[in-house]
Amino acid sequence: MKKTVISGIVAAMMTVGSMAYAAGELSLGIQGPETGNLATYGQKTLAGAKLAVDEINAKGGINGKTLKLINYDSRGDKAESANIIQRFINKDKVCGVIGEPTSGATFVIGPIANKASLPIISAGATADGVVEGKPFVFRDTLLDSDGAPATLKFLMDTKKWKNFVLFTSVNNDYSVSMTKIFKNAAQKYGATIV
Repeated sequence: MKKTVISGIVAAMMTVGSMAYAAGELSLGIQGPETGNLATYGQKTLAGAKLAVDEINAKGGINGKTLKLINYDSRGDKAESANIIQRFINKDKVCGVIGEPTSGATFVIGPIANKASLPIISAGATADGVVEGKPFVFRDTLLDSDGAPATLKFLMDTKKWKNFVLFTSVNNDYSVSMTKIFKNAAQKYGATIV
């Protein structure tokens, strides 16, 4: 599955990307937190991408071109994420980027990549507005605004739960945004947050 996703991404990037390619090689960027509080997301994304690239290259690459993966650790820092996408655009000349696995960082790098016509995809940018209006920015994950209400409704329908406790980490953007989504869903479906 991961191999098919990577192949599809690279094929799309070859079609719409405008970067220069070395003879016989396609450079694909990958950025995400390999260290820091969000490292588990970046490490797993990188491991999956490396596995897929190895498998694709072992079978002759894509259209006879081998894939070269260039990765940088953003450390979960939005400013570093912006620096990395600029490096991919201006120095590395990649054909596309497997981007940040969080919405916050993708909100930062998406407009930069879009302006440069550099296709990027995030496997974890779940917030509304991350890809909308940016034809070179993609995601392959369910939106929080779809998933959270569906989960709440499932629990109400199957477990007959009506009362919920909601914990919010006020210094975490993701937690704050999920709280709003759950509160709205609770109101819509008649649940009580105690």
